[in-house]
Order: sequence, then structure tokens, then C-alpha cells
Amino acid sequence: LAYALAVRKNAPKDALPFAEQAYRLSNEAPVIGDTLGWIYHLLGNRDQALPLIERAAAALPRNGDILLHAAVLDAETGDPAKAGRELDAAIKLDPHAADTPEAKFVRDHMPASAQ
Repeated sequence: LAYALAVRKNAPKDALPFAEQAYRLSNEAPVIGDTLGWIYHLLGNRDQALPLIERAAAALPRNGDILLHAAVLDAETGDPAKAGRELDAAIKLDPHAADTPEAKFVRDHMPASAQ
């Protein structure tokens, strides 16, 4: 519900309490941490988003959606090499990931020599 509200309905502020509660009730499950982190990102709070998404990516390295989220955050925070590796891994898991807005964002934030 939280992810659908935040992403599909473009209402991350409305989604935040649901995601926070789900994260607490899940005993900080990584996939729910990714949802919460992505909602923080959509709300412009990178400081809260980054550790949640990093933990989720480390715990679930074969989840393409989480890797895309991590790539976006790493591109934003100035680590294009790491963002590129995460994007490549996400695309390897799901070739359709290459056509997502997240992939475009990461590519747009990478130096030309790294593309």
C-alpha cells in the first residue's frame, strides 16, 4: 500500500506513515526498508533514505528494484561508479530495468567516460 501510494499515486507524504509502521512491525525487513527509504527519497530526505536502501541492497543483492533505488541514491550522492555497478546488476537481473526512469536518471548523472 505504501509503495503504491508513493509511486503510483504520487503521494509519498500520505504513504510515509504506512511505510514507517510496516517497517517497525516487520522487524526492519530489508524489502520494507527499501520501500521506506524510497519514500524518504521521494520526499527529499536523502539522509534517512540512504542507509535504509543500502541495507536493503546488501541484504537482497538479487532484487533489481532495490538495486535501481540504490543506484539512484548513489548517483545523487556523488558515487557514480557504485551507481553504475548497481545499475548494471539490476539490468542483468531484469533487462527491462534499462528502460526505467531510474536507469535514465543514473545514466544522466554518470560522467561520459563511465557510460
